[in-house]
Amino acid sequence: PEDDAIVLLRDLDPQGTLGLRDAPEKDLRRAARLTGGIPRALEILAGILHQDPTASLPKLLADERLFSEEVEAQLVAEGYRRLGEDERRVMEALAVFDRPVGETAIAYLLHPWFPGLGMRAGLRRLVSGYFVGANRVTGEYSLHPLDRDYAYRQLPDDEGPDAYNRRNLELRAADFYVGIRKPESEWKTIDDLAPQLAEFEHRVRAGDYDGACRVLEPIDFDYLLLWGHYARLVELREKLLGRLTDPGLQAINLGNLGFAYRVLGQLERAIKLCEEALTIAREIGNRRNE
Repeated sequence: PEDDAIVLLRDLDPQGTLGLRDAPEKDLRRAARLTGGIPRALEILAGILHQDPTASLPKLLADERLFSEEVEAQLVAEGYRRLGEDERRVMEALAVFDRPVGETAIAYLLHPWFPGLGMRAGLRRLVSGYFVGANRVTGEYSLHPLDRDYAYRQLPDDEGPDAYNRRNLELRAADFYVGIRKPESEWKTIDDLAPQLAEFEHRVRAGDYDGACRVLEPIDFDYLLLWGHYARLVELREKLLGRLTDPGLQAINLGNLGFAYRVLGQLERAIKLCEEALTIAREIGNRRNE
C-alpha cells in the first residue's frame, strides 16, 4: 500500500542524507506508484541515491526508462550501472556463490584477478546502499535473487584458461569448498556435506561434469543413500546424464542412479539405467582385453 511504501522510503533514509526522509509526500507517493510498492524496488531507489550523490528523487522519478515495464529489472540495472568497479566485482562474486558467504570466500574467489581489490570497503558501501544483505549473527553476505541474476549475467564469457570469466569463477568457487571440507570422521548429518554439495553445483555450472561426478563418489552410498536422501541423489546424478566424458564415470553414474531409483520403487527406470551401465562397463572391459 502507498502509505506503507512511504513509511519504508522514509525509514530507508534515517539520517535524511538521501532526500527521502524529508521529501514531499507527493514525490514519495509517486515513487510508490511507479514502483508498484514493491519493497525491493523501493530499496533500490534508496541505494541509487546512496551511491550517486548527484542523484535526487525528483530526477529519478523523471527518468521514464526506469519505470517502464519490468520496473524492478530496470532499477536493478540502473543501480548496478552506478556502482564502482570494486563494488561490481563484489556483487559478481556473491552472484557466483549464490548463497550467503563470508568475506573470506569473496576474497578467495577474486584474488587471482583482483589482488588489490578494496573488498571490505566495497562490501560496507554495498550494505549501506541496500545492494547487499548482511547477517550480523553469521557474518555472511547475500544478494536478492533479482540482483544475483543480473550480476551473474554481467560476467564475461571470454575464452582462456586464466581469464576472468564465468567458468573460471565457478571452478574457483568449487576449489574454495574443497578447502573447507570437514574430515570424514565428522560427517554425521547432511549439513556436514554442505561443502561437497556446493562444490558439485559449481562444477556443474562450470561444465566440469566429470569433476562433479567425482565429488559424489565418496558421499553416495555410505552417506546420502544411507541417510535416506534418495530423491536428492537422483536430482544430482540426473544432472550428469549425457554430459560425462569418462566412460568409467558414465557407468558409475548410471549404475548408482539406477540403484537410487530402485530404492524409490521406480523399478523400470532402475533396470534401464543399470542395463546401460552394464553395457558401458562391458565395452570398457573389451577395450582393456584388446
